[in-house]
Amino acid sequence: MLKRPVQDETIFAPFMRKLYTKAFLGRPGDTKEEQAKYTQTLSERIHFEAQAEWMARLHEYTYGCEATIKTALAEQKEGGALEEAIKDLTFAAYPPAIFPSVPIMPCKLIPSTLNQVIGMSADVSWVCMDEFSLENLWVASWHLEGGSQKSNDLWYLDEDWKSMLDRRHMRTGEKFKYMCVQRPFLEGAGMVTDILKDVRNEMHPENSECPFFYHGYVNNMTVDAQFTCRNGLELSRLMNMYITSKLGFPYQSYNCFLPSPNLYDLMTQLPPETIPTKILGLYIGTNMWMSNYTLSHLETSLEVFGEEMIPPSAIESFTSSYKYGSDLTTFSESFKQSKYVYGQEASCKEPTEYPCPQKILVSMDDGSKLIEEARKEHPEWLV
Repeated sequence: MLKRPVQDETIFAPFMRKLYTKAFLGRPGDTKEEQAKYTQTLSERIHFEAQAEWMARLHEYTYGCEATIKTALAEQKEGGALEEAIKDLTFAAYPPAIFPSVPIMPCKLIPSTLNQVIGMSADVSWVCMDEFSLENLWVASWHLEGGSQKSNDLWYLDEDWKSMLDRRHMRTGEKFKYMCVQRPFLEGAGMVTDILKDVRNEMHPENSECPFFYHGYVNNMTVDAQFTCRNGLELSRLMNMYITSKLGFPYQSYNCFLPSPNLYDLMTQLPPETIPTKILGLYIGTNMWMSNYTLSHLETSLEVFGEEMIPPSAIESFTSSYKYGSDLTTFSESFKQSKYVYGQEASCKEPTEYPCPQKILVSMDDGSKLIEEARKEHPEWLV
């Protein structure tokens, strides 16, 4: 007889403000007043869009990096000249294997940052899970040396994922796919790590002595292709997934490292309200506004969930919080909730009236000024 999952990852959906308000709470003043039913079918559609968006980004960043570096080499630039030619290269959208996958960094900063977090040599595996059943769906693994990606194994393309999901645990004989269904985080992630280490040792025996980090990645974290808001900085709140027990939740989410990197472990000892900005601060060392950045159509997300006409400012996002038992994200008094817009208009690409359109880089101060001006000039956009 089939059994219910030991824990329900949908309990953490309120961290994703856009999903939770539209599918569970309702939005006062919304032009589409009917709530969206967050079904398994809708979840799978969102997941498909998120993967399509992620693949598009990977291709753009990878080919962009290669093209820029090849051009510099073709011009026979070496040493300091080569470093100068690629100093502003930001195609590597985020450091490999880091959650949430939002910080955009110059390529030359990534190695030193990753060395701080996971050490000089390590393997990191992301395991995507179904939030309803806790079944494992696919895996992506990175081997990092000196903070640089040396290999990347993917089990979600073509039919590669099938062989991984059917892999059985050496001790219990259970399939990888169902490993976590009846286990809480520490036990389930530990069992999954056993299998992933076996696979790593078979495929890359030269790395068998390297530290190995598991990281779960639950479907409900992929709404709008890994963005919860037009303000990319709002994702900083997801760093609290590492301390859900501190926030009063009844169990630890699978959106977590096992073991926790030493630097993360130190930071999670801080007061909960300071943790998101401290961890994100490892990757974002500049005072820049991070607007949403998308490449694919995201039809489901834009039609069902929409986007805010005016996003929160950087400071409002950084200082927002959510705790177990709360229905809404708590913002500072300066925050003004705006109405939502749907369809292609919700992509907020230039030209647009809405402040902070996609793919712009401005300082946090300038972004806040644009938002304040929009609130004053367009009170009809506010709820």
